[in-house]
Amino acid sequence: MRFIYSSDIHGDEEKYEKLLQVALKGNYNNIVLGGDLLPKINITYELQKGFVNGYLKEYFKKLQEKNINCLCILGNDDFEPVDKDFDNLCSSFPNVFNIDKSQHSIEDCSFIGLSTVLDHPFGRKNNVAIEKGFEIQKQLGQPQMLINGQIYFIDDWENFAKRHLRNMEDILKELPEPESGKKCIYVFHMPPQNLNLGITGRGLSVGSMAIYKFLEKKQPFMSLHGHIHESPGMSGIWQAKLGNTTVIQGGQSELYKGNCVYMTIDTEKEICERYTDKVNNRPFYR
Repeated sequence: MRFIYSSDIHGDEEKYEKLLQVALKGNYNNIVLGGDLLPKINITYELQKGFVNGYLKEYFKKLQEKNINCLCILGNDDFEPVDKDFDNLCSSFPNVFNIDKSQHSIEDCSFIGLSTVLDHPFGRKNNVAIEKGFEIQKQLGQPQMLINGQIYFIDDWENFAKRHLRNMEDILKELPEPESGKKCIYVFHMPPQNLNLGITGRGLSVGSMAIYKFLEKKQPFMSLHGHIHESPGMSGIWQAKLGNTTVIQGGQSELYKGNCVYMTIDTEKEICERYTDKVNNRPFYR
């Protein structure tokens, strides 16, 4: 199977169009999107819902017209109440598949997705979890959650998180099994720990140990990640090996409109190449 992978597009229409053009030029019939697909800057629930039912709807129509499949998940910067609108939209197209906590097979590959990430210090709390040994970080801004279209501010986030957030280990246990006889590819928005694929701008490693152990045990053919935009630039690493599993986190930045980071992957030849546009004649990342 040959496909294009990208993540953390954050509603940048130019990046979406770039992926389409790359697919057409390279005769790729499949695009995989690894989360944080909706607008991020100055967003509201109404803005993200409008993007889903507006631009994304038209984009998926274009993919259908060009016989291009799209396997996708949302992420932590995509408001959870938008999940239903997104799932309904995906379900309305025969070529678009929301694989969050579900499985879908194309050609020789079985794809399984997960949008949930570990809790972070930023104010907006969507699709976040904790795990064994995880420590709640000092918050940058007041934590907030969008529930039924209304934003709720939470004063004591540490106690709230310990009482109400689910454990990543439990969430991973609930994922469906890959289709027998297929190459399993997990699409997790959160990167694993220990592989230098979740390094923040402050040099902290914030990957998930639960995901690391899950991949170590399951040994899928490949896992695809995102979430920590700057990690490849900080560590110089965008792919790694965990046993027999190829683990990929290509990075992305919402700061440079239209400049897209993406990977082209051939599962038969076991080739993965990473591409970045340039800003001021500099590559995004090393």
